Amino acid sequence: MIKLKAIKILVVALEKSIRSLVSNTLKEEGYSVTTVSLAKTGLKLIRNNDFGIVFFEVTGSDKNSLKMIKEIKVFNPEILII
Repeated sequence: MIKLKAIKILVVALEKSIRSLVSNTLKEEGYSVTTVSLAKTGLKLIRNNDFGIVFFEVTGSDKNSLKMIKEIKVFNPEILII
């Protein structure tokens, strides 16, 4: 059985307020959370870390957003993207 609180979570959001809100909420519940503002930075972290969940804000200004989602699934089809 997987312990949910042991799962590492990555939050990718351009706006700091969104990153902070999601991160703080998850941390209060005991989760390990990393935040980044750009999709390409998030992808680098995913390649070098064992994240189980990615909270992902898709924005028009970060053109790498949809590309990142596809690349994450190729790299790790098990990862949950929200």
